Amino acid sequence: MLSETDILEQYSAQGFVLGGELYLSLPQAFNLIADCYQINLAVIG
Repeated sequence: MLSETDILEQYSAQGFVLGGELYLSLPQAFNLIADCYQINLAVIG
């Protein structure tokens, strides 16, 4: 199971971070949500 830090590192490499916000393509965003759901991590935004 991935940790919060692992998820952030993985998806930061796939998108880009600007002003502390992570920007992803739509398919990547859906994968991020699924990964966060597995570890009970809320996605806000």
